[in-house]
Amino acid sequence: MWYLLGGLVLLALACLFAAPVVPTAARALAVRAVTGNGGAVFTNGDTHSNTTFDSISPALSASDVGKFIFGPGIVNGTKIATVAVGGLSATLDTAATATAAGVDVVLYDNDFTGVNGRELHLFTGSYDPSPVTILADLTPIEANYTGYAAQELELTYGYVDPSGSPTAQGQLMSFKPTDALVPNTITGWWIDDGVNVLRAARLASGVGLTDATKELALVYQEGYPPGPGMIQVIP
Repeated sequence: MWYLLGGLVLLALACLFAAPVVPTAARALAVRAVTGNGGAVFTNGDTHSNTTFDSISPALSASDVGKFIFGPGIVNGTKIATVAVGGLSATLDTAATATAAGVDVVLYDNDFTGVNGRELHLFTGSYDPSPVTILADLTPIEANYTGYAAQELELTYGYVDPSGSPTAQGQLMSFKPTDALVPNTITGWWIDDGVNVLRAARLASGVGLTDATKELALVYQEGYPPGPGMIQVIP
């Protein structure tokens, strides 16, 4: 599972230099989000160079039909077509390119509606999100400088990358204290649906919001089919 996430980090760095969000000189290092338990399904199974995906563990459910599935030997853009009773086998809408046992895969929702309109929060401290991160891990360390408030995402299709895949892009968000009474060092961010963590990640480096002269400006991006998302910090 973790090598898959590592690959997504590399992909995020590649996207960083391809995405025309701001002039290159203004971009700071961004990190690919680790997706929380509300936004993705991680599982394992066997591919057979056809549309069968079986020996699945943990089992899938009927609600996974229509989701995109990513993993070794699975063609980009493949969806789950059917899930058998019990969830131990499924049919893909595109044949896998390899036969392999114990393939780690991840499933994502088939559009951007999972995060569009949700609020993006900031957190402090040393916490490093993982696929099992829950809200109770993050709410105690949410930013609390004077004037802080989570901001609602407004995603639109921002551009098409060199492979022809469209990317959704949120508005420029600005986080700025109104005084120096409660200084914060911002170390990460998350998006939730009120119950589950949908996206979460640490920033490449902490940003000190210590008084009214300091500001954290950022843009959220997410590729289609949906990946875990990415934040670009604008100095």
